Amino acid sequence: MCTDVQLTSRTYRVPRFDWGSRCGEVTVACQETWPGDAFAAYWRQPEAPWRTLSLARRHRMLCLAASSHHAASLEAALARSGVGLDAAVLEAAAVVGDLAACKRLKAQGCPVSRLSLRAAAFSGHQAVVEYIMANLDPVKEPENWRWDHPCTDAAVYAAAGGHAAVLEWAAARRRGGVVKGDCFAACLMAAAHNGRGELLERLLLQRGWGGGRLARAMRAWLRKRDTYCTSLLELAAQHCPAATLRRLHAHWVPRGRVDWVSRFSPAWLVARAAVSPTPDWEEKAAFLLGQVDPGALTAPAASTREAQYREMTEDQEAEDKSYDIGVAVEQDVAGWGAVTVPEFAARLGCLAGLAAHGVTIRANWRRELAEVLIRAGNVAALRELLSIWDSWVADSILQHSALQRGAVASYMALFELLRERRGHPGRFTMEHAMAAAQHSPYSGPCLRYLAELEGELLEPGMHGTGGTWDGVFAEAARRGADVAVLRVLRERRGAALDLEAVAAGGSVEAVEWAAGELRAAGQAATLTPDQLVAVATGGNLIVADWAVKHGLAQQA
Repeated sequence: MCTDVQLTSRTYRVPRFDWGSRCGEVTVACQETWPGDAFAAYWRQPEAPWRTLSLARRHRMLCLAASSHHAASLEAALARSGVGLDAAVLEAAAVVGDLAACKRLKAQGCPVSRLSLRAAAFSGHQAVVEYIMANLDPVKEPENWRWDHPCTDAAVYAAAGGHAAVLEWAAARRRGGVVKGDCFAACLMAAAHNGRGELLERLLLQRGWGGGRLARAMRAWLRKRDTYCTSLLELAAQHCPAATLRRLHAHWVPRGRVDWVSRFSPAWLVARAAVSPTPDWEEKAAFLLGQVDPGALTAPAASTREAQYREMTEDQEAEDKSYDIGVAVEQDVAGWGAVTVPEFAARLGCLAGLAAHGVTIRANWRRELAEVLIRAGNVAALRELLSIWDSWVADSILQHSALQRGAVASYMALFELLRERRGHPGRFTMEHAMAAAQHSPYSGPCLRYLAELEGELLEPGMHGTGGTWDGVFAEAARRGADVAVLRVLRERRGAALDLEAVAAGGSVEAVEWAAGELRAAGQAATLTPDQLVAVATGGNLIVADWAVKHGLAQQA
């Protein structure tokens, strides 16, 4: 089983907040199924098939080994993978709390990133947080907390993960940066957005919070900012348990702490609960539905605050759609993307049922939902929606939006759905081919399907940037497409063979094939010194070494 590169893994989605940096997705090994000694014994052998794996796949294997809590596996991957170390490898070790692996990687020259700090705090590994903080580049005292101090990162991401101990530690270490202003807001919003109901209540409602000073300061600050109460209630409706939602509602609404600007109406909250990932979403939706006042929804101006809000809104028509279900649905691409088919009909009924409570339901809300499901790649739920919604509009959406806006990972499933409903898979453009190439090597079946279609693909629309098959080949090769896919692009579509692109992201096997093809055609199969340096600095060390040893280095 350890010869299979599709080892069981999971992806930590370290949330991104508003102060920038890249959104964190850290792929780690599944501890329960990691083959351990068998992996180490097999992959440290010279004949292990590292040469058949693209840079992306070898990098993934290295990250899995780094997160395996198995030192021998990490050593085997470091010795044989031929991948230049980057921050993502240490991030994989940090998110699972393997301090020894972090130290080993740091000693090997692996850079320490801010995301590794955030990942460790999000997972609650304080010892790793402290180690990473000590090894980050020195940081100046920032003018604004959110831009540069690691303690504020640790606090907010600990709150997002629900880890009170790490949050208290960060607050104690840098109280002036954590126990104030915007950092409070980020901690509260992060906890709510990630469904950390217990921590949120401890911070807001004095429920057994050990860091009394921190909690008192947070509550004193929040009392002056009612808009955060409104936003937190919305996040609680979608992400937190029903008990937390009820307690926050009882604590704030009767006291006038929640300002019902139209967008944050009880009806809007019902729509948020309808897509909630919590198992008690129906309880939350029913509770919030009981708070909807049809009279308030149809009043000329629900409050002075709403009137002022409308005056500040340039697009009056857009604001008038505040209760429209389609607007709520558009906000929840990720939420609807995670909805499973057994629950889909019930959630759909919850949205449609808002009409009985005086909520505006525009005719196109199903269109909005269909397009959201397409963007999220939730083809199973889309299939369920189309089975209920019998309309020519449905096929129109599937024909156009699905292929223009759909998640590339779901293209093949969308093709099958198109075939079922229309008898053909639709009309594709070079934009689709380029989109599939950009997701190589994991979109190989999709790209191969497009390359093997009869006839030419349509040219992109007036705003398209689809390019040519030569460009598609180069993009796919750079991202590590398999030899089988590259061969189809060359043989069926006549794509020019770009050796530099293949060397940048491909496997040794792919470079060997590309060089052979060029030589068979009487062309030079060499890389310039600058190209070889770029391959090596890009992390594909095993390919750069092979190219030099097998005569692909152009003589000066």
